Amino acid sequence: MHQVVLTGLLRHTRLLEFLGVNGVPTDLRIETQKRLYDFTVTVQESTVKSEVHIELKVDATLGEKQIKRQMAAVAEGDSLLYVLIGDVWLQVYDKVKQVIDQADLKGYPYKIRVLDGILWYLGKPTFDPPSVILR
Repeated sequence: MHQVVLTGLLRHTRLLEFLGVNGVPTDLRIETQKRLYDFTVTVQESTVKSEVHIELKVDATLGEKQIKRQMAAVAEGDSLLYVLIGDVWLQVYDKVKQVIDQADLKGYPYKIRVLDGILWYLGKPTFDPPSVILR
């Protein structure tokens, strides 16, 4: 059911824009690349088309192997976006809390917001996560 709801939101609202995705969505596919991703949205920005691969987790685990497989499959110029709903957010936060506790939180009023930055970096195809983040 959560995929149906998110499909509607992606197709009929400005959700992608609010999530930081630039361009106009032109196509939405579900369970793409042999179910590696929950969704893939084709986005047109000026004359350039790219794909945003989306992994949706609702009270489910997001594991290191899954993240690495997904990151390895993202083509240059495409993006990977994680949408974490429910306690999965806290599960991921628990894995990085020790690192966040030791970090200089410049500009972040709440420790949990640092996780936002980490997840954005995970979505970049060029990001090579340090082993301390993914244990």
